[in-house]
Amino acid sequence: MKVWKELEARIEEALGYLEAGAGDRARAVLQELVEGESVPEAEAALMLGVARRTMQNWRQEGTGPRYFKIGSRERGGVRYSRLEVRAYCRERRSSVSTAELREP
Repeated sequence: MKVWKELEARIEEALGYLEAGAGDRARAVLQELVEGESVPEAEAALMLGVARRTMQNWRQEGTGPRYFKIGSRERGGVRYSRLEVRAYCRERRSSVSTAELREP
């Protein structure tokens, strides 16, 4: 619950900046929030045990874990939520091993 309260507080902070007309500051707060819970393409590929090129192919095909882009390539580029990458792994986890399938 502590994480959710912190998340809510940061979103409220960003909304306050927006209401005050400080859009740049609001964007900075939200970007900091997102970057703290996201990983770049290379790290997501390591988490999944695939090549970066595989991640790029999945994006083009519309498969793979969900991603988002922040700014230019130099300022962040493609990023993945740690939660999305873990969920993608869980969805593809087999409940039965191949050895079990071969047993009579």
